Amino acid sequence: MSDGTVVHGTIDEFARAQGLERRRANWYRRSDGVVTVLNVQKSLYGPQYYVNWGFFLTDLGDASHPSVPDCQVTTRLEAILPEHEEEIEQLLDLAAPLDEDQRRDGLKQLLRLAHERLRVTTKEDIRDRIADGTLADAAIDLEAQALLGLEWKQGVGMVLRD
Repeated sequence: MSDGTVVHGTIDEFARAQGLERRRANWYRRSDGVVTVLNVQKSLYGPQYYVNWGFFLTDLGDASHPSVPDCQVTTRLEAILPEHEEEIEQLLDLAAPLDEDQRRDGLKQLLRLAHERLRVTTKEDIRDRIADGTLADAAIDLEAQALLGLEWKQGVGMVLRD
């Protein structure tokens, strides 16, 4: 595997092992009311990549294979694992001085950790991940905020409505 595809190859291997279904550049899992989307995005400005997660709430629309921007809740690997932000940036920057094995092994470890932290199969799981801080920095559209019973509090962020 060339250095340019090690990120894609590692994501593909991880997603396959988690039972996700591939369609074009995205990986999918359908569950009760939520379509989970995982993809890799290449930076326009250099050899950097981003790992994106999206959650499409089927109560708000019908899409069997939505793209991440179509999802009502979106986040990135470094937002799920903020304590590993610098490591993630290095692993996903092909200009960083890492060999393929270091990059692959580090990325696999962080993907597994993010997967364990997310555990999203229902809209209630999304609410739980907001409450526990895992999705604290996720982008959540207004319709999803209403459906999930969320509100924005100045100085606090997204919180569950009482």
